[in-house]
Amino acid sequence: MLREQLHRMLDVVIDSGQWVLGPQVEALELEIAALLEVPHAVATASGTDALELALRLSGVGVGDRVALPSLCPSAVPCAIARCGARCVVIDVEADSWNLCPKRLAAVLLDSHLGPIKAVVAVHLFGQAVDWVGLDLQCRQAGVTLIEDASQAFGGELSGRALGSLGKLGVMSCYPTKNLGALGDAGFVFCSEAAQREQLRCLRQYGWRQRHISEVPGINSRMDELQAAFLRLKLTGSRTALQQRADLAELYTRHLRDCPDLSLQVSRLQARHAWHQFVIRSPRAASLAGELIKHGVDPGVSCRVPVCNQPAWDGVRHDCGTASAVGSQLIALPMHPGISAGEVIHLCGVIQQVLA
Repeated sequence: MLREQLHRMLDVVIDSGQWVLGPQVEALELEIAALLEVPHAVATASGTDALELALRLSGVGVGDRVALPSLCPSAVPCAIARCGARCVVIDVEADSWNLCPKRLAAVLLDSHLGPIKAVVAVHLFGQAVDWVGLDLQCRQAGVTLIEDASQAFGGELSGRALGSLGKLGVMSCYPTKNLGALGDAGFVFCSEAAQREQLRCLRQYGWRQRHISEVPGINSRMDELQAAFLRLKLTGSRTALQQRADLAELYTRHLRDCPDLSLQVSRLQARHAWHQFVIRSPRAASLAGELIKHGVDPGVSCRVPVCNQPAWDGVRHDCGTASAVGSQLIALPMHPGISAGEVIHLCGVIQQVLA
């Protein structure tokens, strides 16, 4: 059914003769803003671009310091580096694997470190960060807090959609994400009309008037075709998200009492988006080998903490928790195409290895 709809939408876009930043993009921006209950959404070519633009809108530039969690996708430090800024890598909570507010507070109060310009809070694997704790620390320090909901479409915290919690949020629509395009795409969410206009200017060469750059912008225009596909997928997103939640409940039921295994702890008053179902085990290596024999790729995108990667020049605080957690993470299949029977079979394999 979806395949047929996508083919029909392809014809619509081809017949329109408009390929970038046209009526499909404009409609999608309004629709996703309404769904998440954010004032404004600005479409971009990728989630990485979206984060770069949010950082630049926040005044982040060459030599500035931006704090980020030690467990996060490579897109986060990459976007910071593209602004000319330096990463300040902070450890995570032992149970949620998200940015730790206490560790952030220590960094913000460290007079030897120098000022932090912005903080990026990532809802890892779809689990909400401690937004109240992080927001409090940033407000007290006068630091911009940017919400990265790239892995969290469909998640909530205290009844609010992840991506809508702060004044600036970003999201990725890479094909593997909960709301995935048939290529790449992303969004910046903002609270003010002036911010929306600045972002639209930055995403297309700094233009307000065509061919006249007011500021040095970038080329991050969403394709009309990707916008059209995403509009279709938005209509079925509630069903797809419920399927993910059902699979997560099935995994949890069969694995929660398994020895040598722990699950990402769900935050109170939060609804996990289940971008990935990730388990932690001190026997991750042997478990991964057995899963590979059964045709499962157990890889996790942020298995190696940012603080242990050579590319990201910056301040590296003690990230012992992230290093310990990252080496023990395994991702299990989590998408609407997997059946309950396949989940139960995989759980049996895990139970047998860890018994």
